[in-house]
Amino acid sequence: MAEFKSSQFTRLEQAADAFSTELTVEVDVVVDLDARQRQLAAERDDLRSRVKALSKEVGRLRKEGLTAEAEANQAQSRELGDREQELADEAADEAVPEAIKVALPPQPVGSAAP
Repeated sequence: MAEFKSSQFTRLEQAADAFSTELTVEVDVVVDLDARQRQLAAERDDLRSRVKALSKEVGRLRKEGLTAEAEANQAQSRELGDREQELADEAADEAVPEAIKVALPPQPVGSAAP
């Protein structure tokens, strides 16, 4: 069996340390992206809920003949819908590939990144 010289061992340790540090940084980036994506999804879902409620209200107001109020709510619903789409697009842009997320341990809902 070949023996390692001290300098060879030191270089191997340095390489291992560099790899470990690089891997930790990459995992941290993925965890941060995943947390951001979850935040965007929560905001998007909240907006979707508000749009749905406004749409229901618009229908009720139109049935009652309150056209001006219905149109104001409809305009607000459109604005929220546009913001919802922006959040969905941003979440897609920052998406962590599923293959990478599978390799990470699951994070409890509402937990902070390690």
